[in-house]
Amino acid sequence: MNTIFVDGEVYYYDSDKATFFDENFMIPDPPVIQKLAETYFSSIDTTTIADEQFISLIKQAKKAEAYKVTIKLCETAFRTRIDELSTLRVILPIYNSACRNAGFVKEGLETTLRYYRLFKVDSSALFTTIGSSYCDLEDYDNALKFANKAYAMQGGGVGYNNELSLLYKRIRKLSPSHSNIDE
Repeated sequence: MNTIFVDGEVYYYDSDKATFFDENFMIPDPPVIQKLAETYFSSIDTTTIADEQFISLIKQAKKAEAYKVTIKLCETAFRTRIDELSTLRVILPIYNSACRNAGFVKEGLETTLRYYRLFKVDSSALFTTIGSSYCDLEDYDNALKFANKAYAMQGGGVGYNNELSLLYKRIRKLSPSHSNIDE
């Protein structure tokens, strides 16, 4: 467990659970968590860690719901770790999802699509999150296009409550012209 000092208070970060605690081991309020995440994650020198550690850091920031920090870490990875397609396959869906959660849907989608097209990145998770962004922007034709790509990529299986099945349900519910699509 890592110790963090913010505003004269002692906090702890459990990297295995991606959770911040106060000195009484209670979970702080969301605004405090954001400040703690900014303090903790910005203190790490990302130039000295391996790609796997960097990806783990990004995942931890997202799991801690520190979306703006997640976005910053991903953008740093885009600038410094772009040579690995496998890294992009992991980071792009996380980046786009963090942008959606932080309220930067359009900006996140534009960046995600730029890297997707430039590097021919493909993954079911990426296509699902792109489809979700299009759904957020009420572009249901493109949402369905990317949902179908994700569906094909995972071999035609959707499941009942995974992100792809939820995307199909959103498209059906929100778009009258797509209300007859099958899951």
